Amino acid sequence: MIKVGKINIVGVDYDLIFHDNFKEINEAAKERDKKYGAETKDEQLDGWTDYTTKELHVFRDDTMAEDYFNMTLLHEITHAFLFEIGNTHHTDEELIDKLSKWVPMLNKLYIKGKEKLDGIDTRNNQQDQPDQQGNNESGIGIQ
Repeated sequence: MIKVGKINIVGVDYDLIFHDNFKEINEAAKERDKKYGAETKDEQLDGWTDYTTKELHVFRDDTMAEDYFNMTLLHEITHAFLFEIGNTHHTDEELIDKLSKWVPMLNKLYIKGKEKLDGIDTRNNQQDQPDQQGNNESGIGIQ
């Protein structure tokens, strides 16, 4: 188990913990269930979230594909995000799977849309070009 740091999820710090031993992460999940009196399931977990201690646990070893690891991490972040915004569906695995798969696509679409709108004054439908100092007519610097 390696605590690698914290991740801030809508104003709440969660410890990010990686496990490089598959058996260890699942035993830790069973201990968590026992601690909270929850029913221990016979499933194998690649990650889990503890809303009480504010911890995200994710399994990773050398055999795991990078894409799969990234999806697992995003899956656990999505659990915590929904919990912290007060969404009662934060334990709905089907919903979490769908959201964690589509959030990256939404982000890409947002970035593409924002790039198309950058430099356009949408109030007057005119282009607002930056001057030599990088300021547009509204005086806002473009980064």
